[in-house]
Amino acid sequence: MPQVLLNNGSTFSYPASWKCEELEGRVKLLGPESDFSVNCLVLPTVEQVAEKAWQQVYPHFDLKVAQQLSLPSVWLGGFWESGQQIVYDIPLSESRTVMALVRNYQNQAYISLIEATNAALQRRGAELGQIMGSWKPHGAQEQSLKEGEPRQWSEEQFKDFDKFIELGMEQLRIPGFAIAIVHRDGKTLLSKGYGVKKLGSLESVTPDTLFMIGSTTKALTTLMMGVLVDQGKFTWETPICDVLSNFKLNDPFLTRQMNARLTVSASTGMPRRDFDFIFNYSTPEERLAQMGEMKPTTALGETFQYSNLLFMVGGYMAAHAYVPSKSLTDAYAYSMEELVLKSLEMNHTTLKASEAQTNGAASPHSFDIHGELTEIPVNIEQSCGSIAPSGAVWSTVKDMSQYLLAELNQGELNGKRIISEKALLERRKPGIKMGEKTSYGLGLIIGEEQGLQVISHGGGTMGFASDLFFYPEKGIGVVMMTNSRYGHPFLSAVKQKFLELTFGAKIQSEEILNISLSQQTEILKKVREDVTLEQEKLQWIKAFEGEFTNQHLGEAKITQTPQGFEIACKEWKSRLGAQVDQNGVRYLVLLDPPFPGLLKLQAKDSGDLFLDAGQEQYQFKKKDL
Repeated sequence: MPQVLLNNGSTFSYPASWKCEELEGRVKLLGPESDFSVNCLVLPTVEQVAEKAWQQVYPHFDLKVAQQLSLPSVWLGGFWESGQQIVYDIPLSESRTVMALVRNYQNQAYISLIEATNAALQRRGAELGQIMGSWKPHGAQEQSLKEGEPRQWSEEQFKDFDKFIELGMEQLRIPGFAIAIVHRDGKTLLSKGYGVKKLGSLESVTPDTLFMIGSTTKALTTLMMGVLVDQGKFTWETPICDVLSNFKLNDPFLTRQMNARLTVSASTGMPRRDFDFIFNYSTPEERLAQMGEMKPTTALGETFQYSNLLFMVGGYMAAHAYVPSKSLTDAYAYSMEELVLKSLEMNHTTLKASEAQTNGAASPHSFDIHGELTEIPVNIEQSCGSIAPSGAVWSTVKDMSQYLLAELNQGELNGKRIISEKALLERRKPGIKMGEKTSYGLGLIIGEEQGLQVISHGGGTMGFASDLFFYPEKGIGVVMMTNSRYGHPFLSAVKQKFLELTFGAKIQSEEILNISLSQQTEILKKVREDVTLEQEKLQWIKAFEGEFTNQHLGEAKITQTPQGFEIACKEWKSRLGAQVDQNGVRYLVLLDPPFPGLLKLQAKDSGDLFLDAGQEQYQFKKKDL
């Protein structure tokens, strides 16, 4: 990647496809489609330094701040002393983002002024991450934990860890949490549950409590694929069409190029289209057919884009190669059971939500429009059913410890070979870049954190959050699960606490908790402030009563009930509020899970509804009466 040297001696890199212009006092980067720009400046650290930076670029800059969030230094890269992310107030109808990232080091502010369409931000967000991650002040050094060995925790440290978790759960309103820490030699250093399975319940979380693990499923899926590569059912280079003859994309070249490896590599240029399966649960076979209308938005191998739908294809292709007589749903479930779950003795893990509930699973939770934590209907989690290889597994920290031990022992568990070392490690080869120090492998993220090589994959659903990470050079791994959609900041703090106790990392875990609490409060407040709830101000919605349809997302119906207006989609329903942006454009705002205050449908003068998802736009046509 080309590199820029700024006048204060700091440097950063940028993708070769971007244009770079060195101007007076700043460097301007422009994305390949000219809809994404980044201006980089260094100024003395002063109050409102971002505003001063904008005025150097645009002398009459006057956008109002919509949200200003502090960022802990560990999230920024370690050597930064502090940071802020400032998002500016832009009309929803303009579908663009204007923001500033300010990072401070030795009395200087390193400022990135970012302007992009929402589509561009989705398309090239990973490249922005590489640019930001590569910007280093001259002489800056990050703490390295590379030379240290994992430390044994004392009894006092275990108590300190418990106290920290309990404090974090209280501050960030986490109902339940489970964690396991294991060592390569088979020793379980910690396996414990905290809190409750459901708000208002007295039923405690244990290491055997089932949680939905979302995209952490991907690591298990590629493990299954690797076992089948060992068996000679296919290779990583086998074309998808050789196994699933009806597979196609709306791009003949990429259809021909697509192989097992590429489906699970996040490198094909296929965009994320999660609304397709969140609105319309469907079957895997129907989902596969719908992909014939989808096409990439960046070139093969150009940049990281995360596609649950394409990953699904790889998992189902592998399962079909193993048991071609079964439906894709049954083939995947059977393949996972026979090749992964039984081999790893993961006896509680399941793909069936009904089975998980029967076996006492934790309940999913999310914040409502008023910022109150609430249990949400478990059927909302069924959206992952048709894309099971990407995120439908329910598991426990005790079961996932077995998987971690197999990873830490190069494919063996208790002396039994589960997968060849070659197939296991193929998944860990760094592939497409996600950031300066992170790459996507095959269903795994390969990175470096504070000098330590770390392999990981997190997961998030409508009501759960999980994380799994291990340090192959140190022989230790961790899995964590919560029953809150907004659990990831808490998991980040717990991970840092683990690093502090185990490797002597700089004490920052409490800072992460405090900043996360501040962010959570600010974000929930902003979501609520933007939405009109008073029924007397919502009567204009009456003109939109009726039925709507979209070829990808299915049916929707708006009605007025005694409680107010609501929208009912095929799989779920929600009460409605409203928002009017600065351009006078009106929006219907969903108030209930899965998108409380976050999903907004533009109310068109034609009577139709429009959902802007960045790279994809969905028009809900109103049906004639």
